[in-house]
Amino acid sequence: MRLRITKEIDYIYCPTCKNKLTYHNFDKQNVLACNLCSFTFWNNPQPVVSALIEINGKVLLIKRKGQTYNGFWALPGGIINSFEEPSQSIKREVKEECGLTVTDLDLLDAYLIIYAPNGLNKKPSHTSIDLIYKCGIKEKSIKKFTSNEVSKVALFNKETLPENIAFKHREMIYKHYLY
Repeated sequence: MRLRITKEIDYIYCPTCKNKLTYHNFDKQNVLACNLCSFTFWNNPQPVVSALIEINGKVLLIKRKGQTYNGFWALPGGIINSFEEPSQSIKREVKEECGLTVTDLDLLDAYLIIYAPNGLNKKPSHTSIDLIYKCGIKEKSIKKFTSNEVSKVALFNKETLPENIAFKHREMIYKHYLY
């Protein structure tokens, strides 16, 4: 099931009382709010996780398909489901996207992702907070694996790292792996 991201533009009327929503300045931020029932639409960042996995001296990347940054390489990962611990989410995402079993993990970093639809020159539509985990895995090598979100899984060293890496994953790889 694909999670639909709700943006401010999706809201015209209050989902609680059906009154028309208007923009209000709250803590130096313009937010949609209802004048009757005090409903406020907070367009907060969505939590996501990414896995930094090293196998035989190389970093593992996935090639994304059918979603944001289609055709770009990235660390394996994804959206944290409702009521799911981040540590469980990273294990699930690595299994779904790479077919690998996470055995241990260590939280390395967190940063803000700003999504701009159809290119970086557009107005941002939403944000995420990406939690970067260093993950150990049970398997000693990767097998050919694809899913509805991933077209390829591959290992790279510093010399072979691809140019088109999504998000701030290149920065995270250099900061925590190729330092």
